[in-house]
Amino acid sequence: MIVVRLISVIFIALALMVLGSDLLFWLETQSFDPHTFIGLWRLINAPSAAAIQGTANRLPDFLSAVADAVLGAWGFVVLGLPGVVLAIIGTRR
Repeated sequence: MIVVRLISVIFIALALMVLGSDLLFWLETQSFDPHTFIGLWRLINAPSAAAIQGTANRLPDFLSAVADAVLGAWGFVVLGLPGVVLAIIGTRR
């Protein structure tokens, strides 16, 4: 359970860092335009982001729509939700 908690803390910390970056950008530009998950992925490694988008486009229609929705969602949401779910799973009972 400690490993699950550690992974959840990492996901939540990453989500908060992305949200902080988006909020600082909002304060500077006065327009809220948060990073998408695929945009963050492109910042880290552009060739693998292009490869995952190509793979998502080759999936069946339903799965392609789900993959596009996840890749196009706000980065802090995509990183934060798994962190919160893992934190709930990792609690002691």
